[in-house]
Amino acid sequence: MTEFTNSECEGLIGQNVVLGLACFFGITANLILLGFSLKHGCGGLSPDKLLITNFAVADLIALMFSLPLHVRAINGSSDLKDNNICLARFFIMFTCFAVNITTLATIGIDRYDAICHAPVRKMTSRTTAHYIVFIWAFACFTAVAGGTGHILTVAHGKHVCARPEQVFNKIANTGKFVMLAVVTLWIVPSLGIIFNRFYGIASYVREYSSHLRSVLGTSGVRKEVKLTKICLVMIITYLSLWVTFAIMVILRNRFSSVSVHCAYLWAYSLAYCSFAVVPIEYMVLDRRFLIGVYQNCVRRPKSKVKSKENGYPIGRDGKATHTTN
Repeated sequence: MTEFTNSECEGLIGQNVVLGLACFFGITANLILLGFSLKHGCGGLSPDKLLITNFAVADLIALMFSLPLHVRAINGSSDLKDNNICLARFFIMFTCFAVNITTLATIGIDRYDAICHAPVRKMTSRTTAHYIVFIWAFACFTAVAGGTGHILTVAHGKHVCARPEQVFNKIANTGKFVMLAVVTLWIVPSLGIIFNRFYGIASYVREYSSHLRSVLGTSGVRKEVKLTKICLVMIITYLSLWVTFAIMVILRNRFSSVSVHCAYLWAYSLAYCSFAVVPIEYMVLDRRFLIGVYQNCVRRPKSKVKSKENGYPIGRDGKATHTTN
């Protein structure tokens, strides 16, 4: 089978630009999300805020560590010295991807609980924290198990960034089988939970809208439904980018051409952009978050300054304030 190098792709410079922008804006957006969650969650984060925070942490790790390795891998050579780069890229990316998918499934459970079990919620911040610990442990395990083919390739002294068919068919088949089994193990149940919960929410809102308004109030129902819609948009965006990448992986393994290889590289890079696009999407769609950013960053409260006339501090009403001994 013909071997293609990344340098043969004409859009490589464009990919580097897109990845650079995704890295900058993605890190900025996720840091803002984390900052506001920690600032306004001193008394304890709600389950939905905990899950969004966990999503932002996984995005930050992917953008700060795996994405730079991806940039170096697509611009590097096919030397064995790049094996460590390709292995680290895969394991960090796979772990963060698994964390995000299972977090999205947990968000579906939280949204169902917030609407269908209102006003008494079964999912508390404590149980959410336990879910998050399990999510990270499970993601790390699946990353190691899913990378069996990569580990075997390195053990045989072959280049791990190369196409599987260019290494050993036995290793490639073993890696594909284990990867398929591991991905099926967590992604199918996660997707099942996501679609089941959101379908349940839609059915419940249609059937018990008057009950919800009496329990949560009109504004409360709007708030929960809007947050649910935002989470659904996030899920669709995230899955669309990664499903495209999965399709290109299959096509790349079946067809040998420069165009397919370059399309695969673009799909790979765009999948990395999901770590930046989804948090930015959340910030834009959640008006409450934008209002909080505006109030804290644009309209900062005036700090007290000294009066030039009498030396007393000036209050927010513009009048000098002082106490008489």
